[in-house]
Amino acid sequence: MSALDRIVMAEITAGTSVYTVKGLDMSFDVNAEEEQATTAQIRIYNLSENIVNDIQQNNSKIVLSAGKETVDVVFQGDIFFCQPIKDATNAVDTEILLDCFDGGIGYLSARFSRSYAAGIMVSKIYKDIAASLGLTLKLDAANVLTAKRLRASCFDGQAKDVLKNLNREYRVKAKLRDGALYIGEENAVINSLARKIPLLSVDTGLIGLPVVAFERVDNKNYNSVEGDIVLPPGLNAYGETLKKTIYRKTISCTSLLNVDYVVGGQFKLETEKFTSTFNKDLGKKSKGDANGIYYIRSIVHTGGTGVDAGFSTIIEGVPI
Repeated sequence: MSALDRIVMAEITAGTSVYTVKGLDMSFDVNAEEEQATTAQIRIYNLSENIVNDIQQNNSKIVLSAGKETVDVVFQGDIFFCQPIKDATNAVDTEILLDCFDGGIGYLSARFSRSYAAGIMVSKIYKDIAASLGLTLKLDAANVLTAKRLRASCFDGQAKDVLKNLNREYRVKAKLRDGALYIGEENAVINSLARKIPLLSVDTGLIGLPVVAFERVDNKNYNSVEGDIVLPPGLNAYGETLKKTIYRKTISCTSLLNVDYVVGGQFKLETEKFTSTFNKDLGKKSKGDANGIYYIRSIVHTGGTGVDAGFSTIIEGVPI
């Protein structure tokens, strides 16, 4: 895809004003991870001074779209930092840096202080946490929908920390996306986010070779999947004493820019070759087949209109 083929555009809402920005040089890095607000760093060159002032003086939102011929929404959220950056070596262009969050400043700073009597529905607590973050709740976890707290509970702290602790207790996953808080069962697709399983192969946008590695799994929150390696108590390949340890395969792939990949969803990988990293405890690289269906833990969308920018999506996941 040449630079001339790539389209990046933004719709910025600053107070009561709405600006459509297109035709300018732009670049973006969008990072999405489990139980985290999606972040975006967007750079726009030569944005008008009036728009910059409007962004800085108002609570501002942005919808970023990118693609070739047609565009898809890559990110939408709040702008919490807008800074012109002047390059001393470039007397012509002014770079505008926008730092953005899906969930915005509320996710970073909101506190949650509330007490509940015994017998309260857990779904009510999640609904209240979402409200404190300025988000709507999308709940797709049977164990949370039907669960009640058996004891009186008092929560006081950062809303995001209360949310993480509840997720661990009820074994669910959380994702912030498009102004909503999605809660889904652990090791399952969050159906509100992903209705289909995209296929990733050379024919559908795979760039380079997938990278396979093994990471140590916390035994307390462990569900076995095919391909896991279990080391019994004893010595590792380097003679070090280890307790029983479990290692799960992870995969990292790079694709052409594709918004069908979402954190909490799945993708199917088909590849004849892959790169394997060496694991010290196992004393070897992984062997076998990288093909299969993976749960998506994080995604990075990156690209721009510059000659060397390109468009890509990096996906990191674990086997289902």
